[in-house]
Amino acid sequence: MLGGIVGGFDVEMAKKSIQSLLIFSAILRVFLIFYGQWLDSHLEVRYTDVYYLVFSDAAALMATGKSPYERSTYRYSPLIAFLLMPNSFLHQLWGKFLFSAAGISC
Repeated sequence: MLGGIVGGFDVEMAKKSIQSLLIFSAILRVFLIFYGQWLDSHLEVRYTDVYYLVFSDAAALMATGKSPYERSTYRYSPLIAFLLMPNSFLHQLWGKFLFSAAGISC
């Protein structure tokens, strides 16, 4: 029975709680992405991990028709570089939003 109390557990309340948690986590992630961008532009020590820069460089190479492995430290699947290609022509934060959405959906 969905939508009622099952074994002393309110299913509808649980659905609303999970939905609220997902919405809050999405808003928090968006805030942290923009806060991290601000930190990267104002502090000497970068907030963004160096691996994201490696992924972005490899994606830029793929966007120009080259191999992502031309980036000397790139040793990951070309799928990651392919998914981050919009970093080159849409916005540099594309990959961060993509990774955040993947994290929330799991």
